Amino acid sequence: MYVWFRFCDTVGILTPLKTYEIIKKLTSLNLLPIEMHTHNASFEQVLMNRT
Repeated sequence: MYVWFRFCDTVGILTPLKTYEIIKKLTSLNLLPIEMHTHNASFEQVLMNRT
């Protein structure tokens, strides 16, 4: 069984620097492998509503 921690920002509110700081703290704990999932659903919704 493979266990990992999935860190998500699916609304696009984190800056690259803030994301780096959070991931750096999490990886320093050496508890679980970290998977990252990001996209900007808020902006995608704006685009979909414009068409």
